[in-house]
Amino acid sequence: MAEEDAGWPRLLVNRVVITAEGLRIGEVDLGDEDAEAVIEVDGADHRDAGRQAWDITMEEALRQVGFEVARVTGRQALDAATLAPRLVAVRQRALARPSLPRRWRLLSSSGDLDTWLSEREAAAMYYENLPDPRAG
Repeated sequence: MAEEDAGWPRLLVNRVVITAEGLRIGEVDLGDEDAEAVIEVDGADHRDAGRQAWDITMEEALRQVGFEVARVTGRQALDAATLAPRLVAVRQRALARPSLPRRWRLLSSSGDLDTWLSEREAAAMYYENLPDPRAG
């Protein structure tokens, strides 16, 4: 979609972004490293209040280090005619910003399976242990 219909280059998939200081920001769904732009696709698993809170926190952290962020629902991802202009605009905004020193890094995607599984397990534990907002 982004590549074919909106003119984005080949995107990085499911890459972990960290700050220049090494703090983990989160794993982005799709990213254009050169433009400093990412696309976050929010499917049904993003409807939970805890997950939504995390998504908002991660988006803000990405913006603070210089990324332009496009949030897309699963349903929107199926509608190229509506989504493509939004993605074009996001990438244009990203490319129009002044070039500044990067305040982020990507973790290598060549990591071993054990590292990847450990990171996924840590993320799952985070979501499982969020406080229940209904608890008083």
